[in-house]
Amino acid sequence: MALKRTGIKRGTKPMERRTELHRGESQLARMPLRSTSKKRDRENRERKAMANELWPDGQPTCSKPNCWRLADDLHEPLTRARRGSITDPNNAVPLCRPHHNEVGAEKPWAYEFGLLIHSWEQTPLDVLASVRKQLLAGDIPVEDIAYCHHCRAWLPTDHDCDQPEEEDAA
Repeated sequence: MALKRTGIKRGTKPMERRTELHRGESQLARMPLRSTSKKRDRENRERKAMANELWPDGQPTCSKPNCWRLADDLHEPLTRARRGSITDPNNAVPLCRPHHNEVGAEKPWAYEFGLLIHSWEQTPLDVLASVRKQLLAGDIPVEDIAYCHHCRAWLPTDHDCDQPEEEDAA
């Protein structure tokens, strides 16, 4: 059921202000808001120094295989929302803007190449970074490595897990 709005009755006067509006003292002495916090400014400086140390010769190329564009962004495979650090060199991968947008949409290939890491991943970041570099360089075919949910680590596909397979309860 739609509500019906009533119109203004004819012959009524509009509301009138009885007192003037005055600007208070506090509004004259306002401080502008900071665009970023001091902590975030410090993290950004550390991140820029880290990037300059990792790629001293300038702008690196995109890490996605078969992409030769210059990288626009530094992507964090283990995002801050998943307990990642933006200043950890093992958690920084250069990507071009189109591929960074695709990774942000959580495409399956991003997990295959280690460009996104699940929050439950327990493998140390330095190990994950070396696996990611080998996958992206083509040293290890994607088909030869997989995530073992029992061991919670990236291992070769022929890995013989000592955990028994979960059986369906009938």
